[in-house]
Amino acid sequence: MSSLIICRHYKLAHSNSSLIDSNLSVLLMYDYKGNLVVLCRMEYQKNGEQGEHFNSETTVTVHREKKVRGDTTFASFIGKKKEKKEREMVDWDMNKDRPCGKNQAKYSGVIGVFLKQSLRWNWENPWNLQDDNAKDWLWAELKDLFVVDECHKQGTLSIAGAIFKDKKGKWKRKHYNLTNTHAMNLKAKPNSLTEGQWKSLVKLWDSEAHQTLSKKNAISRSQQKTKHTMGRKNYSRCEAEMAQENEGNPPTDGDVFIKTHINKVSGKALDPFSQGHIAQLREKSGLDENGLDEDGNQQSISNEVYANVVPTNIHKRIRAQKCHLEYSRNDDFEREKEEREE
Repeated sequence: MSSLIICRHYKLAHSNSSLIDSNLSVLLMYDYKGNLVVLCRMEYQKNGEQGEHFNSETTVTVHREKKVRGDTTFASFIGKKKEKKEREMVDWDMNKDRPCGKNQAKYSGVIGVFLKQSLRWNWENPWNLQDDNAKDWLWAELKDLFVVDECHKQGTLSIAGAIFKDKKGKWKRKHYNLTNTHAMNLKAKPNSLTEGQWKSLVKLWDSEAHQTLSKKNAISRSQQKTKHTMGRKNYSRCEAEMAQENEGNPPTDGDVFIKTHINKVSGKALDPFSQGHIAQLREKSGLDENGLDEDGNQQSISNEVYANVVPTNIHKRIRAQKCHLEYSRNDDFEREKEEREE
């Protein structure tokens, strides 16, 4: 019972025919996990003043319910912007048609809120089958909050499609279990969905066709063996920040890979696959384990070295050129690369 903090201490006197003199002490404490600990101790004397002393002690632990962070709503941000009719600026990567800069995460977060809170969406269907009027409504709501050109509508809807798919995946991982009965899964409804929406999703996930597709997707995910360290920051924003730090010169693919796969605190990659690729990139570039040349200067990794070290069939995301969180097929990527070089 280490690291206890005393909260309250009570001492109560009591006497009757059998307990000539007794004291009840109640000690309320919190342990290091925040659980309430109640320690009750009674001291009493039996058979008069010369009688024998007795002690009785009982400990009860009341476990505190673990707090879970609720869903982000951006209620304050959305309310203030609509009330004052102000809009936030969003920087845009014109080459990849995706947002970047400090408001990139907020832009994506607000999209997620509109997807989650609106009843316009049919969660059974994929994004490409959603109602066009609902997509137009989403675009209009975003333009009320952010300064974004009309030419970025398609890029924004591509981001929305990726977020739409990601939310369905999170609901399935947290609230649906294939080993549970249909009734048990229905009871685990997330707060963001209505009873009807959740019932339709559970029915979809229970279907044989979806189970076959799910197994196929699981195999594809198992091939993605590297872990990035960017959190909610996308590659466009990372590349823009790296270019700004380098006097406007765009970073190479190898530099972006190293930047986004190394932990800032430990200086190491999160997985052995990424660590091995980083070591090979530096070795083939004639650099030491810290990326320094013989003179102790930091050097970039050329795109040629990166292409020879990192397989395209595994690390697709860093080479994706179309939209937020979108993968490119290997043949599509090579074709687009040749077109850009021409």
